[in-house]
Amino acid sequence: MSRPLICGFLKVKDEILRGNLHMCLANLSKVADTIVACDDGSTDGTYEELQKYVPMSQLIRVPPDKSDFRDELKHKQTMLGLVCNIKPMWVYWVDGDEVLDAAGTASLRDFAADAIKRPESAWRFHYTQLWRNTCWARTDDGFDDGWYLKLWRWDLRLKFDVRRGTHRAQVPQRFVSMVETHREEGSIGKAPFEIIHYGNVGKSLVFKAIQYYGGLGGVDRHIRFADATFRRVPDSALPPEAFRIIGSKPRPFGGDEIDIILGMKNLKKLSETFAVIVPAYNRADTLPRALQSLLDQTYQKWVAFVLDDGSTDHTPTVMREWQERDPRIFYARYPQNRGGVAMNEVGMAIAVERCEYWTRLGSDDYFFPKKLERDAEVLKSHEACFGPYVVLRNGKLAEVCSPPDTSDQTQSKLAAGGFTASWANIAVRSDVLARIHRQHGNFCDSGLKNMEDLLVNQRIAREAKIAWRGVFDGKLVVDPQIEACQQMRKQVARLEPDSIWRCDPHGASGVHSNSTIAHDSSLSRELYEAEKLAPVVNPVAISLPMGVEFSGEVAETLTNDVVAPNDIGYRERSLRHWQKAGSYPFDKEGYYPEHAGVQEFGMYGGKTVLEYGCGGGSDARSYAVRGALVTACDIVPENLVVSASRFGEIVQPDEKFVMPSFVHLTVSNLLPFASESFDVVTSHGVVHHIAEPDPVVAEFARVLKPSGVCYLMLYTEGLWGKFAGQIKSLVAKHGITEHEAFAWCTDGAGAPYAAPYTEVEGRELLMSAGLRVDKATTWNHGLFRTFKARKE
Repeated sequence: MSRPLICGFLKVKDEILRGNLHMCLANLSKVADTIVACDDGSTDGTYEELQKYVPMSQLIRVPPDKSDFRDELKHKQTMLGLVCNIKPMWVYWVDGDEVLDAAGTASLRDFAADAIKRPESAWRFHYTQLWRNTCWARTDDGFDDGWYLKLWRWDLRLKFDVRRGTHRAQVPQRFVSMVETHREEGSIGKAPFEIIHYGNVGKSLVFKAIQYYGGLGGVDRHIRFADATFRRVPDSALPPEAFRIIGSKPRPFGGDEIDIILGMKNLKKLSETFAVIVPAYNRADTLPRALQSLLDQTYQKWVAFVLDDGSTDHTPTVMREWQERDPRIFYARYPQNRGGVAMNEVGMAIAVERCEYWTRLGSDDYFFPKKLERDAEVLKSHEACFGPYVVLRNGKLAEVCSPPDTSDQTQSKLAAGGFTASWANIAVRSDVLARIHRQHGNFCDSGLKNMEDLLVNQRIAREAKIAWRGVFDGKLVVDPQIEACQQMRKQVARLEPDSIWRCDPHGASGVHSNSTIAHDSSLSRELYEAEKLAPVVNPVAISLPMGVEFSGEVAETLTNDVVAPNDIGYRERSLRHWQKAGSYPFDKEGYYPEHAGVQEFGMYGGKTVLEYGCGGGSDARSYAVRGALVTACDIVPENLVVSASRFGEIVQPDEKFVMPSFVHLTVSNLLPFASESFDVVTSHGVVHHIAEPDPVVAEFARVLKPSGVCYLMLYTEGLWGKFAGQIKSLVAKHGITEHEAFAWCTDGAGAPYAAPYTEVEGRELLMSAGLRVDKATTWNHGLFRTFKARKE
């Protein structure tokens, strides 16, 4: 088998934020047979993008908290070890902000093939350093004198000087020795190509100044270069995949710009500074209004990160202008649409790395001028806060949302599966997000399609108290008591929101920024006079037996109104009917002697178990008394109350016993848990009552860990046969469907739906979700069938 001609050699960090990664990888893939790469602590999605070009066996990832510039040669030595497995003819080293010029891109492979027979061990490439735009290269102070060793003949003697330090020789020691002893002639040649360096183009120049803060020659020559000289770079020198920024001869940064850049220092964990995350998709028309609201803030310690999720409109052009307007505005473009969940995940990772505070600004929304000032004041003494905002519907101000709540009410609503603390007006200390990531391995679970704000808020609530804050009668109110909350709710006209959340039927991207309401002092008056508070559900207190407490995501209060006003009929009848499940036997093992053996309760001590549809809590009990860590969930809040209360009957629990957590599901086919969270998912007698079970079982598979086990009990075709005559009679008498009649037979009049499953149908249901069925056990005289399946 012939050896690869060229192996790309690439170490990068946060090159998406710098705007260079996609261009670099596209160019490198044209000339290299394969690539070895190291992501040195990126938080901007660089690692995920590298996976599209680099085999996982040839990709190294340094966690952000382990990244240290002084260790870069140690990582490069590890990369050389991977190159040894490939044994290429040549190693082509390139940084994430570099591309080969057009001539080199077209001819490097032919050049490298011819050079195999030549004596040279390495080849130098001239280094062209573009400056601010792509029309000019800097020539003073040695900027245009560089000839860098970029193409190395591979052999086993290649190794780096891995002593810890900053910016030591970036090439293997063998070539350094040749240069230092003047043995270059005949060993090192000059290639007829240029390396085009984008590290000082556009936003990259701001990053370079930030990177060089306090070291590496200082920042002055990157921000104060009034005496610099330049040469023109013809457009034909750039390869097709390289981006262009057309501009006049570069100018130095102005005084205010310099102050802002120096104020960002190294852009790591900036004290009392907000990372404002702005996910965007086709929002070129509304982004200017959002970003202008940041420039208008009375509190100016912020850095904005606009995360472009594969926009197809002119968002890149708009953002190029806005990046020039303020050094604090950064723009990361992702070539393929990944969805808002993925963008928010990236945004929180950036915030943890860069700033003390995190907040989020919708790309079609905007802040009022004092939003960040109020958040900053509250975050001095609290870890998380949220406040009121107003909905802009069809260009007109509508309802006020996020009205006052006590912190206990906020915690309880989130624990019960209800939504509060909208991201339209929220702020959190980044170290809270860091704790969430350490515990869960992610912030908001990229396996979700939406509702990531609910999951993240629930996780925040478990880590910190979330305080409501807002201005009432001109005074800032923080974490009010219940009496104050009630007073403010009754007099919403005296409440001052901090942000606008736009809601338009045709999508915000179609609304032009000049069509929105003017942002001036009259806005507050119009808001106060015209708007009414949206309806708010009042919680109902729950009494529990002595010694029993809600743990984990359990609520001490649950809402009366679990049905949305426009969601009536089937769902309403379901919730009302299945309240009876709370009356089912708590000790199901005594009621069904076969049950314990089929469910294998004793095998999962110390393991995490999710019960979907806990009813009266019997299976949760059977797992918990054997030491399993149980989370029990149900769409009926009353069942959760009954289940939790029944655990008071366990007067002297076994020492293995751990009180379960109880979670209210507001949506039956979307589980508010991270992917790969549970060792076991069990559902006894629930899924056959769901008319469209595939999404539910798919969620089971998502939250299961690899090799995790799913137990699923379904009604059998034998049970249908037992009631065949009655089903026919009920259909004729009441005009209901066969499935509804079957449910009446199995679970009482009023039950909305039930379906039997043959063994083949049950297996197909699980297999379609990616679960492998280990066995199917038919029991209870052939009326029930329990499937044991495993996640591959």
